[in-house]
Amino acid sequence: MPDRPQPLPLGPPQFGLRALLLGVSCLAVLLGLWNWMSPITFAALLLLILSVLAHVAGNVIGSRLRDGQAGRRVEQEKHEHITDLHEDHFAPVTKLGHRHSLGIMPIISATTGAIIGAAVGGGWTAVLIQRSFEWLPVIIATIAFGVLGGLGGFLTVGFIKALNDAWSEAANKD
Repeated sequence: MPDRPQPLPLGPPQFGLRALLLGVSCLAVLLGLWNWMSPITFAALLLLILSVLAHVAGNVIGSRLRDGQAGRRVEQEKHEHITDLHEDHFAPVTKLGHRHSLGIMPIISATTGAIIGAAVGGGWTAVLIQRSFEWLPVIIATIAFGVLGGLGGFLTVGFIKALNDAWSEAANKD
């Protein structure tokens, strides 16, 4: 059976003087716009630009990796069917790929996180605006922090469960 194709090293990213000057110019324009934008608008624009740059960089890296293995795949496809494959040629299937219920713990954790997040967020907002107290900001903060607390609780339990399953699978425990 032929060996699996090894990925070619990508090497460090390379760019020319033109790309460097274009990047510095874009940064200068972005920092110049800072004077006329509110902080929220500037943060949203910066997040949008960084998201687009990360997407383009991921596409470039993926294309380089795919194109680097294309030549090797053609050579190996010629000799692919020399021997038949049997079950013992592959690693045993683990339980990590199977879908199963997480149980009642994520519901409890999400509810607890939502209650704690809502209490902390509402209380913190009430303390911050105590001089000109209004109910609307406190209600909005309570709802927002409750949602964040619920998501945090659910994600924490989900990650701990996945880590526990992976750890027990690696240790061959059931």
